[in-house]
Amino acid sequence: MNNLSTFFQIPLVRLAIHVIIIAGFVLNIYQFYRVWEVQVATNQSRTILETWSDLDTQEAYLQSPLYKEKFSKDKNYSKRGEEVIDTSAVEDGTKPQPNEFIYASSSAVGQKSNVEKWWECFFGKNRDECVKR
Repeated sequence: MNNLSTFFQIPLVRLAIHVIIIAGFVLNIYQFYRVWEVQVATNQSRTILETWSDLDTQEAYLQSPLYKEKFSKDKNYSKRGEEVIDTSAVEDGTKPQPNEFIYASSSAVGQKSNVEKWWECFFGKNRDECVKR
């Protein structure tokens, strides 16, 4: 036992023990820093992947016919053979109430509605002609 206690009382041995303890602490701090660095890089890559995913879905929406139709309607573009009617002068900004119905007068248009055609077919004067068709 005496030999062991005298061995640890040598200043060079004490210095070596302190250097080993301090080196262990420094090594642990370095490993903690590396783990933290990896976690930060993982979080950054995750956010980048989420951003790319969002951009991919946004690009797919911008390439879809639904968006192209909406964009062309907003910019008042038209397809070939389609006639654009400007309704800005007619619109007053009010919307009809849910229980309010708007009927187009069939006499104003000059054509009969389907209900009127069927009524005449079943109960009109020329119902024999309707059945022959």
